Amino acid sequence: MNLSTIKPDAGNLLYQELIDNKPLVVRELANFRWFHFGGESLQSVLDLQHPQRIVLPVYQSMLLFLLWKDNRLAVLNLGMGGGALERALSAFPDINVTSVEQSSQIIALARNYFLLPPETLVYVQSAQQYLEQNHNDFDIVLCDVFIEDKNSSCINERSFYQNLQKNMNKSGIAFINLSVVNEQHLLDILAVIHQFFSYSALVEFTDYKNIVLIVSDMPIPGKKQLNANNRQGNNIAQINFAQIINGLHHLK
Repeated sequence: MNLSTIKPDAGNLLYQELIDNKPLVVRELANFRWFHFGGESLQSVLDLQHPQRIVLPVYQSMLLFLLWKDNRLAVLNLGMGGGALERALSAFPDINVTSVEQSSQIIALARNYFLLPPETLVYVQSAQQYLEQNHNDFDIVLCDVFIEDKNSSCINERSFYQNLQKNMNKSGIAFINLSVVNEQHLLDILAVIHQFFSYSALVEFTDYKNIVLIVSDMPIPGKKQLNANNRQGNNIAQINFAQIINGLHHLK
């Protein structure tokens, strides 16, 4: 089943509530469950037969660090949603995940319908609020902050990337899910990012409009190394990263 062709209102309705007069809906089709909160895409898809498997390529790409980073990692996930990344990373006992989600309703949804690991520590805050107040360093930051199908406004703000850098250790790396309006919008974001990070790359996708931006103060491994690691079975998350690596472009 090609998930990119499934409409958000397909399948069977499991749950619905209103948040700010907008419907938050949980639906299920075959072995897939997702929620829908505005926009035109499925959000936080759960494979009921393989709950720890990341289904959507955009979120698979945000685990690319598993190909070269040591498994003893502190990970910050900004914009937890249904907890797909938390489920996947629960397979790694030496990876400690701190999650941030500003909607208490979505946190409840993740616990009740999306098998959020019970030990998951979730801060009920916006991404920007957490970054401003936190004083711990992270090895990995995953950022997926959306309002419906649009990035939160913080993604366009200089202070967001300044605070992001302060929350990462020197060898840290961040993966940012972006929906860019046009090329100039991306260039504007990159101009800000390069004030704080020395290296960047992006991942493009065949069936999805989003891109994932990767930023770090350390060099990001090249395609040759990543493909070698992928072939050697380093992808313990049961993801074949070959197509994602093919869509990777180093920028700086």
